[in-house]
Amino acid sequence: MGINGVSSYANTYTYGNVKNENVKPSKNSEKNYYAGYTMNSANKFKNVSDYSKYLTNKYKCLTPCKNASVLIDGSVMRKACGDEKTAKWLEENLAIMPDVIRNAQKAAISHGSKLISVEFKFTNNGTEMTTCGIFGETGTDSEIDKWLERMKEDKEKEDKKTENMIAIEATTKNKVGFDTYA
Repeated sequence: MGINGVSSYANTYTYGNVKNENVKPSKNSEKNYYAGYTMNSANKFKNVSDYSKYLTNKYKCLTPCKNASVLIDGSVMRKACGDEKTAKWLEENLAIMPDVIRNAQKAAISHGSKLISVEFKFTNNGTEMTTCGIFGETGTDSEIDKWLERMKEDKEKEDKKTENMIAIEATTKNKVGFDTYA
């Protein structure tokens, strides 16, 4: 039995490959994330647990909120842990998750509804996004908004930290006479 005047929807979308060529992590920012994780000589993580911790630390979208989550299937995690190509694909896509979810919010609004729940899952079959919303209401869910804002703030802090490290590194090199350019 439904409530008169309120309708809801749920959709699942499956994508073969989500790609953004503009997302390229800098070498300096990656150094910080590897600290404390066990890697073998080929820069691959020795176990899935360390790789999972690394990803959760680096990509705040992997810390779910009440109404939103980004999940990685265990088989994808195991494959990415030992395969550089899969790891690169996974990390490129994790980097754009906040934008993907913002776009899902905008799409719901453009159709006269409000996105109230979103789940994104990386699987062996590609990626799946499940959304739930309410027709007749527009706007955004406050829980999802707070989650996205935390990710944005964390990214800005990390970018600033990386910029500061680069500046300190450059200053240190110049003070001791290395890498000075005319």
